[in-house]
Amino acid sequence: FVMDLSQSWWKCVAHVFHLSELGDFYFRVLPEKTWTEDGDIKEERLNELFCPWLMQWIASITHVRTGLMRNSRSFLSRGAGARRFESFLALIVMYFICKRQLWVVLYAIKTNVLPAARDVCSEYLWHRGLGVKHMWQYLFHLLVTRAEQWLVVDVRNEIRENEFLQKNCTMNDPKFHRMSMEHISDMETEYSWITIPFSICLGVMFLGPHLLYAFHNKLLPRKIEDAETVDEEQDLEIESLSTQTMNHKLEISDLKKRMLDLEEQLRTLK
Repeated sequence: FVMDLSQSWWKCVAHVFHLSELGDFYFRVLPEKTWTEDGDIKEERLNELFCPWLMQWIASITHVRTGLMRNSRSFLSRGAGARRFESFLALIVMYFICKRQLWVVLYAIKTNVLPAARDVCSEYLWHRGLGVKHMWQYLFHLLVTRAEQWLVVDVRNEIRENEFLQKNCTMNDPKFHRMSMEHISDMETEYSWITIPFSICLGVMFLGPHLLYAFHNKLLPRKIEDAETVDEEQDLEIESLSTQTMNHKLEISDLKKRMLDLEEQLRTLK
C-alpha cells in the first residue's frame, strides 16, 4: 500500500511541478546572453517567460542608468544587485514589524487596555458600520467579514449582543479605539528612552552580520586564482591519476600471471 501510495504521490507532484522521469533527466543550459546592451531582455528569452510585456516593463523601470548605482541591467537580476535588494527589503519589513509590536506593547501599558480588546471593539464598530474611514480599513473589514463565514461559531451575533461592547465600545469614548499615527508619535516622544535603544538594537541585529561580512570581504579578500593556473593544476592531477591507473593495471596483470603459474605448479604436483 505504501509503495502504491508513493507512486501515486510522485505522479501528482510530477504533474504539478512539471518534473520528468529520472530516466529522461537532462540538464538544460540557459543561453549565456539574456540582456541587450540597453538593459532590455532579448526577444528569444521573452518568449519563454510568463507575460513578456510585463517582464520587459519591470526590467526597464528597474534599470538604473545614471548615478552611483549605474548598471548594465535591472537590479532585480541575479548578479546585478538582486540579493542585496532582497535583503534590504526584508530588513526594512522586519524592522517595522518588530517596531509595530513595540508600539502595541507600549500603548497597552499606557492605556491599561489589552490589544485583543481593541480588536474586538473595532470589529464591533465595523459590524455597526462605524469606524471605517479609510480604504485600507474598508478592505480589512471586508476580509474579516469574509473570514467570519468560515468559523463554526457565529461571531457576528456574539459581538453584536455583547453588553460590555454595547456600553463601552462607542465612537465617543476613545478608550478602546485602535492605535493611530498620532498615538505612535506621542509614544515616540514619551518613551524615547525605550524606542531609541530598541531601534539601535534592531539595527545592530539586522545590519550587523551584513556589515561584518562586507568588512571581512573588504579587509580580507579571498584569493582569486587564475583560470589558467587552475587548469594546469587539474591537468597535472589528471596525468598523475592516469599514471597511477596504468601502474595498477600492470600490477593486476602481473598478479594474474603469478596466479596462472601457481595453478600450473599445483597441477604438476598432483
